[in-house]
Amino acid sequence: MGQTVWGGRAGDSAAGVSWDWIEVAEGIVAIADPMMMISNLRLLGPDGEVLTAHEVAPYLNEIAHRLPWQSEVHRAIDANRPAIDDGQYAQGEALRGNPASRAGRWQSSGFGSLS
Repeated sequence: MGQTVWGGRAGDSAAGVSWDWIEVAEGIVAIADPMMMISNLRLLGPDGEVLTAHEVAPYLNEIAHRLPWQSEVHRAIDANRPAIDDGQYAQGEALRGNPASRAGRWQSSGFGSLS
């Protein structure tokens, strides 16, 4: 289990989206809960109203599916696999700065265009 964060800049503004992921089988990662993505984006409906988190979720999922996030997660896992195999994971030690918590969560991040 881990978390990935993607963001980008446009002028003086920055936008990002983040979500938890799980490894459902060895080498296969998926969004843990597609309805629980976090973002600083505020999307507007057809009448200019701010959409709720539930209404925004399909759009955030579309963004996530256009990003190479799974390959970044695999890269982070692979870079730390020797440390895991050496037993550091079980001891909760820092693995090259990638675990998000002592519980063995991983982080990956990407920056660039969210379009």
